[in-house]
Amino acid sequence: YLGELAGVFPSPHFHIGLDEIWNMGHCPLCRRRWKTEGLDAVFVQHVKRTHAILQKLGKRAWMWDDMFEWLTQALPEVPRDIVQCHWNYSDIVETAGSRAHFVNCWRKDWLAEYERRGIDAVIAPWAINPRNVETFTTYARRHRVLGGLLTQWEGSPRYLPENDVAITFAGRLWSNPGTAASTTWERTLAEL
Repeated sequence: YLGELAGVFPSPHFHIGLDEIWNMGHCPLCRRRWKTEGLDAVFVQHVKRTHAILQKLGKRAWMWDDMFEWLTQALPEVPRDIVQCHWNYSDIVETAGSRAHFVNCWRKDWLAEYERRGIDAVIAPWAINPRNVETFTTYARRHRVLGGLLTQWEGSPRYLPENDVAITFAGRLWSNPGTAASTTWERTLAEL
């Protein structure tokens, strides 16, 4: 399956997903491994196996990073050349001690953690929330990141006029780091 997809898309990059994988460990085979090895080990084995396949296909793996909040022992075992796509859709972004995505976890400074480990990362704010784009960008500028992915998911309207504003705002904000976010926002609204 991965080989077929890799053949269709010529990019050297391949996103393997892995966000919100709540059904992980529930099949009979994995359930036994979960009990004996732990769920972190099940996750890491899957990531490593997928990574190895993609390497043979000449692709660099990318993945969503939210499961590291739940599987707290997994990150050190995951190959460091996988690009971590760091997403968060709240207005208050990424301060240690703030609420995380789920399971009542508390957030780490993930971009600092990736830097410390020599792992490449991108930020992934939500197109529906310009304030999230702004605060996430402010946070990312304090760290080494490859760039940003502006996300929009199923269930979101596929085309709304405000999407143009969010896309333009993010693009301008990310392309002009010396310009204040408020100025970028005002110019974007005035022009669109």
